[in-house]
Amino acid sequence: MFLTSGGAACVGHTFSWGYGQDHLLTPCYDYRYRPNGLFGPINPILRKTYGFLRRLFAEVMQVFRDRYIHLGGDEVPFDCWYASLLFCRSQCTFV
Repeated sequence: MFLTSGGAACVGHTFSWGYGQDHLLTPCYDYRYRPNGLFGPINPILRKTYGFLRRLFAEVMQVFRDRYIHLGGDEVPFDCWYASLLFCRSQCTFV
């Protein structure tokens, strides 16, 4: 167990980040693969996602001098990832 203060949870706890960062979250799709207006966790297939995360965590590490931060990742809903055609073209083995 690691004690952290001010740690930013990532992936599954990032819904609010989508309001400030365009295209950060994965769009969700209905059963006909049409966008349904909802969003899921961070979109891992976009390059700019990683640029954003690098900048964010560089700032977090400057502000919070803790030795460890909690990155989360233990509560990720996969529904939108699986329903995303773009994601599945690059990641899903069943498509």
